[in-house]
Amino acid sequence: METEYLPKSENWVACDQGEPIGFIGLLDTFVGGLFIAPAHQGKGAGRLLTAHALELKGRLELEVYTDNQQAYAFYEKLGFREVSRRRTDDHGLPFENARMRLTG
Repeated sequence: METEYLPKSENWVACDQGEPIGFIGLLDTFVGGLFIAPAHQGKGAGRLLTAHALELKGRLELEVYTDNQQAYAFYEKLGFREVSRRRTDDHGLPFENARMRLTG
């Protein structure tokens, strides 16, 4: 991720009192990662980063492991809707992924 994805992505950082607490990474309209420090989860940083990205791009897509119920529910709450599923991850391992889309 660090050497392949991050140099190619557009990244936005959320800060609290000047300290980074999370980020969103985009490859065009695809959300490659949304990470919020555990102590700051549930306080709106993820929602703000997603809203900023949506404002810039007009549409967002992402993939989430279907077993990650917390993340799946978070994205649904933001308005993302599932558009497809695949039974294996990028490495062919049996981890089901849901592709989700949000339009502005």
